[in-house]
Amino acid sequence: MVALQTVYDAFLGKVNEDDWTYAYDDKDIEWFIQDWRSFLNMAIAYFKFPNCSLDIDDELDAFTDPKMGYQEV
Repeated sequence: MVALQTVYDAFLGKVNEDDWTYAYDDKDIEWFIQDWRSFLNMAIAYFKFPNCSLDIDDELDAFTDPKMGYQEV
């Protein structure tokens, strides 16, 4: 399974956003993750023909399809 944090890391490597640069406490990190999850949910809607399932296990914070690889990330 691919962890959502893996996708977030790939996303953050491609953007320059100062808002996510500094986390002063755990609450900031929670807000960041909510932002990233919103972007992920919006991006998933644009996949017309995915090669694997894009279902997410919210308890594990990971995609459920074991066939998902870094190409999909």
